Amino acid sequence: MRDFETRHLCELSAEQFWALRADLSYDQYIADFDKQVFQLCWLKEEADAEGHPCVEREVRLTFRENPVPKALRGMLKDPEFAFLVRARWRTHVWDEAHAMEVETILPVFSDRIKITARQWAEPVSPAQCYVCSRVHIEVSRLPGVAGVVEKGVEKGMRDAYLALPARATEYARTNPHSAVLPPLPTPAGRAVGGSAAKLALATPAADDADIAADADAADAAAAAAAAAAAAA
Repeated sequence: MRDFETRHLCELSAEQFWALRADLSYDQYIADFDKQVFQLCWLKEEADAEGHPCVEREVRLTFRENPVPKALRGMLKDPEFAFLVRARWRTHVWDEAHAMEVETILPVFSDRIKITARQWAEPVSPAQCYVCSRVHIEVSRLPGVAGVVEKGVEKGMRDAYLALPARATEYARTNPHSAVLPPLPTPAGRAVGGSAAKLALATPAADDADIAADADAADAAAAAAAAAAAAA
């Protein structure tokens, strides 16, 4: 089990950085950096217990080039090696007490590799903020490789979070309309993306005989999880 925090300066105000979350083109822009295809599965809007407007959604990210060796792809429910990112955030508040919550779900060993994070913005000036994250990684039932996988995921996620402020700033400069918060919505929730049914990328059960292949597959899973950090 590993827990870590990051805090990186961004050349956008906290409000500008947070406003980008409403732009699906920004998500695609970030996915392109990591050679992924972004797909919105479902999205709903509601209010939290304090009355703050919230967005909850699930997205599917598919690697343009499958990182899993061909010999191991039969272990995957989805041969394209797509993973899910579930997130929930408040649209008009972004402090630590109201942090965005993110869960990354891998298409392999999703019952053994748990990755969750919280992200918020701390104002510095009218043109700067700190983008802060707190991440929890837990790998179980992968004898001999759990620690390696956790370290690999942490390194990849740290690298992605380090790159995120610059990517956000560049996008906002070329798409200034996206860095503006929309008006507060009326207190009526809505859903988009067809039905609210969630995509399931369940992994096939593995027994002790599969452990020899687990190390290679877990390495691929770690790479996917690290890449997913940018989408968080």
